[in-house]
Amino acid sequence: MCSSGGSYQATFSHRCINAAHEIGHLFGAGHEDSAAPYPSYAKAYHWTEWFIYDRYTALWSSFMGNDMCLEYSCDTRHGDASLHDNARRISETKGVVAGYQ
Repeated sequence: MCSSGGSYQATFSHRCINAAHEIGHLFGAGHEDSAAPYPSYAKAYHWTEWFIYDRYTALWSSFMGNDMCLEYSCDTRHGDASLHDNARRISETKGVVAGYQ
């Protein structure tokens, strides 16, 4: 968001992550702490890389700048099947979204 009279100064990479974040919501993916109407498994994920760097998937609720990755949580990479699988939710709802007229 920008203040009145301001402008949006995000980098191209940050704008891509923001767009992916919002598109994920359209497909039913939630933040890391999302409750109903999101399924319990459709949450964002946070991990540590090289025991140093915090990383976040695109659906994380707070924008984390360069530590955010242009990816959704999934059961095989940066997530798990029980709580952190935005990709599964997106896959489940793509037919509904495609059917909008």
